[in-house]
Amino acid sequence: MYNQNHQLFEDMFNMVCGDKLGSGAYRDVYTHKFDKDLVIKVEQDRTHRTFANVLEHYFWNEAPESTREWLAPVISLSPDGLVSFQKRTCALPYDFQFPDKLPRFLRDIKPENFGLYKGRLVCHDYQMLNLKFDNQLKKYDNPIFYQIN
Repeated sequence: MYNQNHQLFEDMFNMVCGDKLGSGAYRDVYTHKFDKDLVIKVEQDRTHRTFANVLEHYFWNEAPESTREWLAPVISLSPDGLVSFQKRTCALPYDFQFPDKLPRFLRDIKPENFGLYKGRLVCHDYQMLNLKFDNQLKKYDNPIFYQIN
């Protein structure tokens, strides 16, 4: 049964997932073959789960509307949380200037976690958020190099 399930997984994966856009500490990100406005995030390690997709899905659904302005929308989550579909963002231009202030609930501030969605700056890798969605802005001298705890 394992070989058949594995073969089915590979077949479905290759049918839906396009080019690999990148990898983070816990997930790989792919284009969606049928919808260029989406990316597919796949958790890498089934043994030591981080539930990064589950957390992003939860944050997206629980955050107030004003907070969602800073987040790339999560569209769908697989039943076991290993796979999620998220709206695709555009890469930040090389000379992009981060705002002086960013929401306090964002914790992992680095360029690769951000992109442009509908022309505005959003975080597309946000499994590590402060759960206090107060939307207060915090000033950073150079937010690109900070990891906020």
